[in-house]
Amino acid sequence: MIHRHIYFDADNLFAEKISVFHEFFVQSFLITGVDKETASLDEIKMTKNPSFSMLYYKRIVGGIMATKPLLIIQSFLKSSLNTSCNIYYLNNNNDIDDFFLYQRVRNWNGSDKTCHQLWKMEYMSLKDMHEFWLENEEMQ
Repeated sequence: MIHRHIYFDADNLFAEKISVFHEFFVQSFLITGVDKETASLDEIKMTKNPSFSMLYYKRIVGGIMATKPLLIIQSFLKSSLNTSCNIYYLNNNNDIDDFFLYQRVRNWNGSDKTCHQLWKMEYMSLKDMHEFWLENEEMQ
């Protein structure tokens, strides 16, 4: 079952929530690149974290492209999608057994491009991640 959390015209709240989410749930940056919103993840020119091998990146990108996300978080501004965060779980029974966050931010730095970011997450439960987005308390 895919869980979806949607924020409409709540960019300040969403910015705070995604920042705290990264702080608690994200372990490390993997790759980032700026391209068209619809660009295929495997065709975007990416800056890569040098701590991981090219084979590792190929496996992660291939896994992301071949599977459906377990959790989707979206932020809309004026009825237009601004940020999309998809959480995946990948396990190849070899060197990958983790959750990953694929985050896309439209209109990157005021351009017509989208910033595509892939993050390796701390190994926590999907339930914890889902419940984080259910919290409606004001953040300080």
